[in-house]
Amino acid sequence: MRGLFLKDFYQYKQYCRLFFLMVIPLFLVLSFSANGGNTFLLFYPAMLAGMMPMTIMAYEEKDRWDVYSRLLPYRISWLVSVKYLTVLLLNFILLMVILGLMVLKLAVRTSLDNGMGYSLPGIAVILLSTGLLGPALLYPFCFRNGVEKARMMRMIYIIIYCAIGGISSGLIEYTELSPLKLLNQPIGAALIGGASMTIFFLSWALSIKWYREREF
Repeated sequence: MRGLFLKDFYQYKQYCRLFFLMVIPLFLVLSFSANGGNTFLLFYPAMLAGMMPMTIMAYEEKDRWDVYSRLLPYRISWLVSVKYLTVLLLNFILLMVILGLMVLKLAVRTSLDNGMGYSLPGIAVILLSTGLLGPALLYPFCFRNGVEKARMMRMIYIIIYCAIGGISSGLIEYTELSPLKLLNQPIGAALIGGASMTIFFLSWALSIKWYREREF
């Protein structure tokens, strides 16, 4: 599996440089904004990180890697797992960077208010859920039908995500209310985080099953 990770690493360097350039301004907003920045802009990188392996899968499909890989001594479960493990790794790195910036900012301000209406654990759960639910919902269809056929579902997911992010930001800004404030409660955060992880791992197992049954 080490070779599969190395292959994906080289592909990320070639095809996904724009992602890293896009998140730098968002991190600057997070670091210097007086009120913590727009909620949508904060969680948008997590959504993109979850979609990055799907971009790599599209290039692999174009180059017929999905067919060629069946001739190599790789297990089907490895070919699928490397994408899910990459999602976990990318989201973990992103989570550490964002939370580190917010903790630093709170230390400088000597205030426990991050200006966003969420506690830091709540923000961590939202980031985790945002980064994992997209792949969990889309990847099984990518492995079963191919990335091209799953593009419409990807667009629907992005539209729904943007709508939820915009509504939540508006509720916080104008009414100081948000259904996501449940994340400030330990039980609520644990339930939402646990549900996201469960859905992600169920999706992982389903993708392996469907990819094993897929015909080329």
